[in-house]
Amino acid sequence: MRRTFLSAGIACLLLTLTAACQDPLKYENYSRIQENRSSRQEVSELLGEPCMKYGNQWLYERPDRHLCALIDFTEEGTVCRKQWMENDFWDDSDESGGGWFESLEPESPQE
Repeated sequence: MRRTFLSAGIACLLLTLTAACQDPLKYENYSRIQENRSSRQEVSELLGEPCMKYGNQWLYERPDRHLCALIDFTEEGTVCRKQWMENDFWDDSDESGGGWFESLEPESPQE
């Protein structure tokens, strides 16, 4: 009887740890983010906390999965642009052709 409870307890613990360790950063969650509608809180709930915040831009990275996501917010905190790059796949909500690294590049030194 004691062994049964111990085994059941270990099984529950492993299931809990596995569920807690799942990474929310996946395309399925990213695709649920809506431009001009989703808030910072919604993005955080869907993707988790970003690796870095640059003002109104949140950067998510998983180098081991060759994955980057960049979410841009308006001053009011609503998503205005979202970008996903995974291996050879790139999804950019801005169809103007501007690269997503443009906004992250430091300014060149003034001479």
